[in-house]
Amino acid sequence: MADEPSPNQPVPPWADADLSRCLPTLAAGGERQDMEFKERFPGQARDLAKEIAAFATSNFGTILLGVSKAGGVIGLADCESASERERLLDRVAGICANSIKPSVTPALAFAVVEDRTVLAIAVPKGDAPLYYVAGVPYLRQMATSRPAEPHEVIDRVLDWDRARNGSGRPSPESEFLSQTASLVVDVVVYADELEERRVKPWLNETRHGLAWAAETARDLAARTPGDFAEMVEPLEEMASNLDRAAHERLSMGGGWDEMDAAARAARETARSIWTRWIEPHGFHADSVAGVRETVSENARKLASLAARLQEMDDQGRLDGIQSSAGEIGLVLLKAATFGVGLGDDQRIEELTAIGRALRDVETRTIYADGGQSARRILDDVRDASARLNAWLAGLPSEAEAGA
Repeated sequence: MADEPSPNQPVPPWADADLSRCLPTLAAGGERQDMEFKERFPGQARDLAKEIAAFATSNFGTILLGVSKAGGVIGLADCESASERERLLDRVAGICANSIKPSVTPALAFAVVEDRTVLAIAVPKGDAPLYYVAGVPYLRQMATSRPAEPHEVIDRVLDWDRARNGSGRPSPESEFLSQTASLVVDVVVYADELEERRVKPWLNETRHGLAWAAETARDLAARTPGDFAEMVEPLEEMASNLDRAAHERLSMGGGWDEMDAAARAARETARSIWTRWIEPHGFHADSVAGVRETVSENARKLASLAARLQEMDDQGRLDGIQSSAGEIGLVLLKAATFGVGLGDDQRIEELTAIGRALRDVETRTIYADGGQSARRILDDVRDASARLNAWLAGLPSEAEAGA
């Protein structure tokens, strides 16, 4: 894994300096819902097209060409001259315009780390309900892109139609509040995890999340509706503290206290935004139902993972078990932080504990101890799945939860 470039290491003028600086951190964070790695430019256009289409259907995501599945910065061949780089960009543009329907317009940028060139393809969430390659609709699920099932196609088209034409179409103000609520949840979760994930690559991943949250907060501050003008200042204050937490220089002798203090300050501002502006406006029934379904869906994913543990361990895929557990744990933590529709404080605390247990599994070190540390991971994943199923069994109805 290439080290983060030093301040004195020159970055070519055609490369994005910020992306080049952050690239080792992004690569160390691994593939996930919003990140895909490819070691080289795919030989078949469809292989890249389906990844782009999946992100356009599901959520904003970035594809890094020149990074291995293990997170190694390998670099792309044939990127030395301007004409070679231009041909590479033209190939991506051609795929987006001709292979994907409707067409997609991603943002493209080069990064350079130790003379290794990586192309980042940042794909926005599209306006269409689904995006197709060769007549097949694709969506993103955790760290993979897959064809959408028929029922998923129907659900997405109906949701899209309701949003555009139904009486429930959100106003700009309600959409802004929804996006702010999502940001607040992310800030609280990432800030709370900072102390628990203080080793690489988990620290880098968490700080990357804080940096992304800072950019999102500034974007929201720039387009705050007039009715919420007083929210601009706390959003900008939160963004500044998030930036400090994300980019504070760390060494054996310092920086850690300053990072923690900035994260705590951002978290407190996030909570005050929630209390002052989010809670008083209430939550749409669809939002409450969506959070409950998210927990149920991830309980099914966790049960499926628990059923495959021994097979995956026998295949030497313990890292895949840890990564999947961590991704599910993050979703549960966000749902618990949102909290609405999930029951009383005791139930929220239990859901939070299950999420944290799964996040802890992700960071475990496997020792040469005769398989004991590996068995503990399998046992803890099974235990978390059983706890989550029991938690769901006691989930009150939406009416009871909202009472």
